[in-house]
Formats: sequence, structure tokens, C-alpha cells
Amino acid sequence: MKIRGEEVTPKWLASKLEYVLTFSAIPELDKHIEIAKRYGFHALYAPSPLYYDYMYEQLKGTGILIGFPFDYPMGIPGFAGFKSNVTRAAMAADAYEHGCRTADIYPNISAFANKDYKAVVESIKVILDNVGPDFESKIFVDCSGDIDDMYAMVDCIQEAGATHAKAYDKNKYGVPITRIKALRERLTSAGLKASGNGKHWHTLITMGVLAAGADFISATNVPQIVDELPIFEDIFSNVTF
Repeated sequence: MKIRGEEVTPKWLASKLEYVLTFSAIPELDKHIEIAKRYGFHALYAPSPLYYDYMYEQLKGTGILIGFPFDYPMGIPGFAGFKSNVTRAAMAADAYEHGCRTADIYPNISAFANKDYKAVVESIKVILDNVGPDFESKIFVDCSGDIDDMYAMVDCIQEAGATHAKAYDKNKYGVPITRIKALRERLTSAGLKASGNGKHWHTLITMGVLAAGADFISATNVPQIVDELPIFEDIFSNVTF
């Protein structure tokens, strides 16, 4: 079975998945670091910036990226202590220095609501200016509202030079595959990551989203998604996407 011309295997599927952690105790973190190594996920999202150095040492040489959400959950300067683009710059520089090589980044949502697209672009560029060229920047795009607003954010992301747009649904119902396809068609200079289904991600949805154009998917249950691939293959063994 192939998706977008690539042979689907457990290793291939794991390479498209990013493992999101939501706890902070070291014994639990060690357990999930070993899981990430065994599957070979694209990235492992740190439960806290305090663990960048620790995770870097544990994952060195594996090719698994260390990730973290920036300005989550609101993307508003002033929220969570990020009072200005100066603070965002310091946050990005510190993360990069300590081994973080990918991030889910909220742009300035307040500026976007007021159609101040220049400020939105600046809120992204200030991150990119303080990391290296090997850094994957995945900028949130809310896919639950007007499609023209979605396109406007995509245009800001590409103007800023980010590596990926990140599709999400602020209502947490999941991004419709029609929106994934629309994003893929709009994106000319950036890749696409999908999120926002929470634990509702399963292999069937994952395959559909990848077939529609997503390059990566992040979730808390990515081991399950890979483990259930044989069931999916058995059901859809005669289908080529």
C-alpha cells in the first residue's frame, strides 16, 4: 500500500508522527523516551523546557527531534510571561541552545484578529531569526472558521519563512480533511502538520490526513496509531491512495 507514492510501513508511519508528552516526572519521561526510540518517531515534544538538556542527551544520535509549543495556548504577547517579541526571541534562542529543533508556534493571534498581518509576520520571524537553519517551525492555523482567514494565516506563515503550517481546530473536533486538502494546495513554500484531534487520532484518520497532504501529525497516542497499522492494512489491502 502506498500513500502519495511512498510505501506504507510501520517505520515510515512512525517517521510521520510526533509524540506529545503531557507529564513531567523523570521516570515517566524515561519510559516514553525509550518508546520514541523504539518506534523512531519524527519528534518527541518535551513536557517542559526544563527537560531540553536531559532529553538531548538521551536522544543524541537517534534523529528524533526535541520539540515544544511556543506561546501556547493563546499566542498573545503578555500571556504566560511572553510580554513582547523581545521575550519571544529570548525564548527561541534559549530553546535552540538547549537542543530544541522543532516547535509548534502560536503567532500573534490578537494582531491577526485585527488584521494586522505585518505584526503576525513579525511574531513568527522573531522566532526564526533566533534559531538555526535546521529548526522546524510549525505555525498554528485555525481551520475551524472562515476559509479566507485560514488562507490569510497561511500567507503570513509563508511570508515569514516558516517551514510548516500546523492545522488545528480550536474547538477540538478535529480538522476536516477538506481543509487539509485546501491548506496543502495553498502552501507553496512550506510543509503541513496536522493536529487537534486529541486522543481521537487513530490509524484510519491518520492515513486519510497523510493522503490529503499532511507531512506530519502530532498526538499523544502515536504508538497506538503505529500498532494498529496491520489492522488497517488488512482492511484496506487492495486500496492505493
